[in-house]
Amino acid sequence: MAERRPKTLEEAIHGLQNLRLSVFDASYLNLQDSGCLVLNEGLAKGKCRDTLRELYLWKNGIGYQGIKHISKALSNLPKMRELNLFRNRIGDPGCSLLCRNLSEGLCKQLQILWLGDNDITKFPEDVTKMPTLQRLSLSYAIERLC
Repeated sequence: MAERRPKTLEEAIHGLQNLRLSVFDASYLNLQDSGCLVLNEGLAKGKCRDTLRELYLWKNGIGYQGIKHISKALSNLPKMRELNLFRNRIGDPGCSLLCRNLSEGLCKQLQILWLGDNDITKFPEDVTKMPTLQRLSLSYAIERLC
């Protein structure tokens, strides 16, 4: 019998709900903002809520609305230590929203945050309120920040 592969993002995320993942890499899937809603719903219902430590969403075309959905997902992931949003399009409003939510208690164990190449032109002040943050990447934004 041939292996059945998911045909949609929703189907793939639904399949992940039964896994106790510590790392989930959804890079290069072109999630866009609508895919972040599906991801949020899948992570909120999934068994990985208590085990997920690393989430990679590199180069997915994620904008402000997507960051709103990701922030909701993060509220269900207390053990998250690394979040990689490199090379999306969250901009200053999305960056501010995410960093404000993170500084207010989402992901209390977050140590690494990748925000480079996201059209960020202002330093996200709320990162200074994240006591566990050890590494912040703003690469490709440095020339705009200086």
